Amino acid sequence: MRRAVEAIRQFNVDEANEPRLAHLREPGCGRDPRPVGGGGETGSFSNEHTGETSAPHTFVRFAEEDQEGQPSITGERLLRRTEGHVDLTSNHRTRHDLMETMNDLFDEVFDPRYHDLPGDWHAEAQRLRPARNTTASGGLEWLLPIPGAIGEVPRDLDVAVNTFEDPSASIVHLEHELLADRLHSLLHQTPTRVWDSHATQWVEVEEQEGPPVRPQDIMILINSRKHLPDLVERLRARNIPVMADRQGLLLMQPVVQPLMAVLALMARPTMRRAAVELARSPVVGMTEQQVHDLLTSLPEGGDALPHLLENAPTERVA
Repeated sequence: MRRAVEAIRQFNVDEANEPRLAHLREPGCGRDPRPVGGGGETGSFSNEHTGETSAPHTFVRFAEEDQEGQPSITGERLLRRTEGHVDLTSNHRTRHDLMETMNDLFDEVFDPRYHDLPGDWHAEAQRLRPARNTTASGGLEWLLPIPGAIGEVPRDLDVAVNTFEDPSASIVHLEHELLADRLHSLLHQTPTRVWDSHATQWVEVEEQEGPPVRPQDIMILINSRKHLPDLVERLRARNIPVMADRQGLLLMQPVVQPLMAVLALMARPTMRRAAVELARSPVVGMTEQQVHDLLTSLPEGGDALPHLLENAPTERVA
């Protein structure tokens, strides 16, 4: 990454003498790529802008911090910014005390004393100034998934499987299940209990005072995309709206699957797998038992779509 940054800085230095780009520059300034009106505390950009339309040609001085009242940037940091390496200095989302706690955590985790192997690949901590316009206190929770008593998976398809009692559940599944449950309780303001090992009893968690938590207030950081589909599936199973970038091909997304099932039945009317996907989708909304009864009564080689319409759970679906 450091080599890539140095290469990009060198590219910008080489292009600085290109006269055909002069109309895009302003001395001592850089173009601000953040969209005006696209930020806010729940957005993905800074909330320092106001307005309704994007202003792609807004310029920001290299020596100017993103918070008022801060001293001008000088020295090596100013040189890096003029060459395109603009570092983040403020956090407009996290509450002040929580941001300072996280700064201390990152300072410890990325401390050079842990660099046992020499090299230029070690990450460095960078403290951020809390800039959110609030005086409320933040909270830090540790979610530690612990498997419960391993039991048998129920054979009844209408009975949900308890992930913490599933012998085939991995630690990743437990983490995602616990995270999804906690977010569900925050969004719906339902009681949450934790186990007190000293008192050997469940203790209800006291929620912090403040406005209700909304789905758009939540951002989940992951260290790998390998298990992202499992997390997304568990959130959607609790009706928690979720968006993930680079989540795969469009035709593989859950929202497209009912359409793909209908197209498959149009091409192959006897395709039982497509009938199952369509029956279980939100378009039809059959239970597992209804799907089982549907396929049991479907003659071998019979057209699935007409049979599905005849056994639709409601007249509106039919």
